[in-house]
Amino acid sequence: MLDLGVEEVCVSDLEDTCWESDQGDEEIFATMLAGGLVGIAAGALLGRNDVSPASATGANFGSLWGTWLGTATGVLVDLEGDDLLATVLLAGNAGLAAGALGTPRLGWSQDRWRLVSIAGVLGGLAGLGIDLLIEPDDEKVAIGIPLAGSLAGLGVGMVTSRGTDAVAAAAGPDRQPMPAAPSGALAQWRDGRLDLAPPAPVLRRMALDTPVGPQLRTVVGIELFRAIF
Repeated sequence: MLDLGVEEVCVSDLEDTCWESDQGDEEIFATMLAGGLVGIAAGALLGRNDVSPASATGANFGSLWGTWLGTATGVLVDLEGDDLLATVLLAGNAGLAAGALGTPRLGWSQDRWRLVSIAGVLGGLAGLGIDLLIEPDDEKVAIGIPLAGSLAGLGVGMVTSRGTDAVAAAAGPDRQPMPAAPSGALAQWRDGRLDLAPPAPVLRRMALDTPVGPQLRTVVGIELFRAIF
């Protein structure tokens, strides 16, 4: 957003002939590194205080959902470039703060945050499935359908997970949290039990057919279901 590494290049022989050079990779990498270090330091300082698992989970999911809602909203209102990036960053940070500070007031448990988020993910995936079926030409329609699905999923999750807070409170502070599916899978069936967790992208090396023959490529995948018998 600050255009670090971008320089204005002008041709002296031609009047009003100027353009901006591309942003340098070194500046981009340096800002990413600096931001990561600042985040680690801030996390270490905050971790010295008494942060409940529910508040930490709320901050995590709040930032993720804020980022997604900011991205989708920015596309729907025709934001581009730095304006879109600023909207995404501000929405993500606002979601992080709202999740962390609002969890004690809401009284949500760690389990409820997970269940509500999973319901939102399922709604968003349903919206993506509709996109694949109808293949909309309009970019706004293509992102609006998953957005509506995720919002509907979050609403359903909030309604259907109301009893989990009472169960968590009755179990006491020493209770074991609801286990999440390992390896980033959305759902896992094991020992006669179905566990749900937000899916995490996984990098894999796969052999893909290319014009020059089979070659190894790095692909990003999401595991939706895993069954262990």
